[in-house]
Amino acid sequence: MQCGAEVCLGHSRRSRLAEQHPILAAVCVQTVHSILSMSAKHASHIQMPVLHQQTQMKAVIKHRRYLGDQFMLAGLDVLQQLSLTFDKSNLPAGNKRPPWHPCLFITSS
Repeated sequence: MQCGAEVCLGHSRRSRLAEQHPILAAVCVQTVHSILSMSAKHASHIQMPVLHQQTQMKAVIKHRRYLGDQFMLAGLDVLQQLSLTFDKSNLPAGNKRPPWHPCLFITSS
């Protein structure tokens, strides 16, 4: 999970991940809410969790829903979904990541 403050769960120790998840999500929501409150013209995107070898689909869905719920509770509009696309032409052939990443496009309600 990433937000405008570049908070990332990937750097946490697994034993503390469950404890830090709600705190980091709250920081992310607060940061986005502050940015969007500055102007009606501001918008944000949040990169959503994706499935990879070390995660299970159930965890990905749980975390996506959790993030969406937290943004909606903060009064933010999360109805628009988008994908970031990447140019993979300069990456090694062994890079198996897809050339896209799902995101939520967030605006003030």
